[in-house]
Amino acid sequence: MKKAAKKRPAAKKPATTKRKAAATRSRRPSVPRFTDRAPAAVTEEIVRWLEDGKLLEDYCAQVGKPSKRTVHNWRRKDAEFAERFAVAREVWTDTLLERCIRIAETPEVGEVVTEELEPVAVDDGAKGRRAAKKGGRSVIRTKVVREDMLGHRRLQIHTLLQVVDRYRARKVDVGISGGVTLEAMISASWDEGSNVEDSSPSAS
Repeated sequence: MKKAAKKRPAAKKPATTKRKAAATRSRRPSVPRFTDRAPAAVTEEIVRWLEDGKLLEDYCAQVGKPSKRTVHNWRRKDAEFAERFAVAREVWTDTLLERCIRIAETPEVGEVVTEELEPVAVDDGAKGRRAAKKGGRSVIRTKVVREDMLGHRRLQIHTLLQVVDRYRARKVDVGISGGVTLEAMISASWDEGSNVEDSSPSAS
């Protein structure tokens, strides 16, 4: 008689799998839950970040930082934070204007690469001179020139000025529905600069 084959017990999964999963979860950075009031430490971080001319989006993209929606919610519901944020935004625009001056004064050397299709010269068979035949073979010639990136610098300055004008235009009360004109934006920039009082001592 044939002996019945013994069934082997199913192999148990090692317990290290659960331990690895728990360790992975513990290594993940915890995202704090923010209330309707901005913490003092976070407020200081945001103020310094903006005053350095950095983007709010880059700050919020960091791990453990509040989202842009949370920051804007604080601006609506936290009066103290809203006031400090507004002052930091003013410094932010001044920093961008100073950056425009730095870009204008600092050359930025780069390479301009151009490719041209150049016909291949062949012997004309008459006077031994070589000339390019119409419709003949051509080769691509690459030309590299190092020069100041004036176009790129102009684009940077133009973009920064547009951002500053767009921000300051929000405070202009034009009294006309349908948006703010370029003239109103320029006028707001000039008016804001002309309202600064001269604090230098007067001659006696």
